[in-house]
Amino acid sequence: MKIMFRVFLALSLLLPIFANSAASPRIDFNEYKNRLGELAVECAPLGRQAFTGFCLTQKYDNQTNTSIAVALQLIGYEDFSDKCDHTDFSSRKDLLTQAMHIEDTKQFYEEMKSQKAAIKNYSDYFNVCKAREENDLSISNKLKWFEYMIDKSNNYIKDKDSGLYLYKKPQPQ
Repeated sequence: MKIMFRVFLALSLLLPIFANSAASPRIDFNEYKNRLGELAVECAPLGRQAFTGFCLTQKYDNQTNTSIAVALQLIGYEDFSDKCDHTDFSSRKDLLTQAMHIEDTKQFYEEMKSQKAAIKNYSDYFNVCKAREENDLSISNKLKWFEYMIDKSNNYIKDKDSGLYLYKKPQPQ
């Protein structure tokens, strides 16, 4: 049993060294957090709210959380699919278009897409390139999340207090 553990430990430590050359390094959390602080300082003179390094016109709260989260994931998806080797998923572009119409997602997406430093910081921490098969799985999971959010937006009513989609919309009979 000890030998198996040692072999597992050695492989888990050495595997990243032999990983696919398409892999991109992930910045560590402290570097990510420091960059967030630097980016947040840039928002104050603009009179904007800082959220994960982005300067936004509105604060992240119960009424904007869905729109901001979907916009952030759209930005992250686009950046990931541009920089990482993966199979063509263009047939699912419809999901991205539908997701853009969830609440005020388009507004926040437009605010975020030009903020290159914030996108790079977010992407360097959350969207790390790996082998093609792993990238395909990541993209597939991201697309499933968009499907989930589209379903929530289309079929549930958002609670005014919590900002969550808690109540199923009545179905026409």
